[in-house]
Amino acid sequence: MLVNLRVNLVLVDYRGYGKSEGEASEEGLYLDSEAVLDYVMTRPDLDKTKVFLFGRSLGGAVAIHLASENSHRISAIMVENTFLSIPHMASTLFSFFPMRYLPLWCYKNKFLSYRKISQCRMPSLFISGLSDQLIPPVMMKQLYELSPSRTKRLAIFPDGTHNDTW
Repeated sequence: MLVNLRVNLVLVDYRGYGKSEGEASEEGLYLDSEAVLDYVMTRPDLDKTKVFLFGRSLGGAVAIHLASENSHRISAIMVENTFLSIPHMASTLFSFFPMRYLPLWCYKNKFLSYRKISQCRMPSLFISGLSDQLIPPVMMKQLYELSPSRTKRLAIFPDGTHNDTW
């Protein structure tokens, strides 16, 4: 498929994930994504005007951060089954305890995508599996609504689950 599309693809195992060494952290994932983007931008054989980001779940939060900090270098962003923030997820997962009352400084990792999406004015695709049992699909709808992009789309897959939406 990639050959037919005539695209170059970079896949990333963030530190602490897959076979990558190190310890996963919000800041570390952001640094890793910046390093990959910097690498892509140094490649003379790649078209720097056509850089697209895709991220699923946590990767979507990283993609939103990278796009928000590099809007001049990113052509479009696609996120799938991504959450608003870690505090929002904590409130959802631990509804028996009023997590929403915990101040932000209580969280080691925050991934505040609901704030950062406001800096992403590039064309944006939000992919939501309505059968996702991990990330509430309403969060994808909220990210879509918070996006200031004039060219955006919310693609909904009724039978899509967290890891196999489409």
